[in-house]
Amino acid sequence: NKGKTSTDRRPAMLSRLARGLRVPNVGRPQAGANRKMSGEPIKGHDPRKAGPAGTGYKPYEGVNKGFKQDMPPPGGFPTVRTKRYVGETLSVHPLLILGGVAAMMTYGLYAVGQTNIKRRGWKKEKLQCRYNIVPYMVAEEDVEYLKRQEILDAREAEIMKDVPGWVVNQSCYHSKRWTEPLYNDRRMAP
Repeated sequence: NKGKTSTDRRPAMLSRLARGLRVPNVGRPQAGANRKMSGEPIKGHDPRKAGPAGTGYKPYEGVNKGFKQDMPPPGGFPTVRTKRYVGETLSVHPLLILGGVAAMMTYGLYAVGQTNIKRRGWKKEKLQCRYNIVPYMVAEEDVEYLKRQEILDAREAEIMKDVPGWVVNQSCYHSKRWTEPLYNDRRMAP
């Protein structure tokens, strides 16, 4: 094995492997295998006559046998119009179209303006109704507040009855001005 490289031993190894696997013709040189890969074509092979993917089968041969080619009608096809005929085929004058569009836009903007006036009136009426209800809502809230305050005062007097000098419902502010409580007393009332 002196002087032999790994590439020299490869065919022998493949041949032994093929014998073990019983695969025929592996590792044996084929006829013409020593030919160098050059740009010359293979003798007797014309790639122009081959079918798809180099096969000899050409499905496109013989398709048109017995069929007549589709031809133009006698006298040829009519000419294709390439000239621009802008404005020649219109039956309505352009100024009439422009006037119609302007009239529709004017009426549309007038209708939007009238609808906006109605909507402003409806909004003003709704706000006026709310303004009229506010005094009644405040009076109801005041009555509810006084009822809650009486319940809280009675509870405070019951809880602090043993503390000397305790004044029920004494304000914690140093002012004679009435202020609303900073927290919600409803959760404290029964």
